[in-house]
Amino acid sequence: MQDKQCRWYLKYSRKEQVELFTDPDTKLGCKSKLDVLYRRTTILDFKTTSARSRSEFLQKCLEYDYDRQAAFYLDAVGGKRFIFVGIQKVKPHALFHFEATAADGFVGYGRKKYKALLRKWKEVHGG
Repeated sequence: MQDKQCRWYLKYSRKEQVELFTDPDTKLGCKSKLDVLYRRTTILDFKTTSARSRSEFLQKCLEYDYDRQAAFYLDAVGGKRFIFVGIQKVKPHALFHFEATAADGFVGYGRKKYKALLRKWKEVHGG
């Protein structure tokens, strides 16, 4: 709550918002649960992390396929901005902000990955 940006979004946004939508390509029903949704345009997602620096947190975002999550959540609501907030698990409990939509190719690559998974699921299960 000491972070000005987080405090503002938490005050004026909807929390733990469930969104149901149909993927337009596969016609599969999808569900997402957003940590924080501001005016259907901006999503904040909070992650606890053992990262000791912002650069290490960014590496974890790639390692854990957070690009796929950002794209999926943005597409669920037609959002424009996606911000990850990494919260250190240990002192000093620093916050690391990472605006995924500002990172070149991050969301686009994640979209390709989640779309491929949906196509594969439909192929296997006949959805």
